[in-house]
Amino acid sequence: MFRKPSTANAAFESVYDANVDSIYRYTFRCVGNVTDAEDLTAQTFYKALKNFWRFRWTGIPISAWLFRIATNEINTYFRHLKKNRDGELSNFDTCISKNAHLETLAQREAVMNSLACSLVVLKAEDRTLLVLRYLERRTYSEMVMITGKKLSALKMRVHRALQQLETEMEKQGVDHAFYRAAFAEP
Repeated sequence: MFRKPSTANAAFESVYDANVDSIYRYTFRCVGNVTDAEDLTAQTFYKALKNFWRFRWTGIPISAWLFRIATNEINTYFRHLKKNRDGELSNFDTCISKNAHLETLAQREAVMNSLACSLVVLKAEDRTLLVLRYLERRTYSEMVMITGKKLSALKMRVHRALQQLETEMEKQGVDHAFYRAAFAEP
């Protein structure tokens, strides 16, 4: 005999359906690996399901709560990775593809590789803010709800994180001129 699903399970199912794609994209952009992103997304929703009964509506959308859980999972992932990697950049330690036939493709790949390596070097919070703002295209008001920070502090932190990212990329030989040349219209 089949049991009718409880209201809480049905409610969580709708939360899952509405948010799983954005949480997956966020985790993938942070870790750069499909398998790890899938695992982190699963862990995020497992923890959300486990604590769903604790969630109380306070004016902050449930998606912000899920992004906070995902951010915590990503930070745990990087802490664990840092302990186990022995100075290597693991998933991000890739070279420019030898099969790239066009110089612009090689330049683009160099820029993206530099970006990935530079993001790994940043503090977890700075990396999270940059991914939310520029890869996930979240507004500052959404980021305020996700992070719980004040708007002015958040804007300042994003600005400083961008400056640090630029410095890290310049250490790898990617400056504004190189970037513009790589992504210039033909």
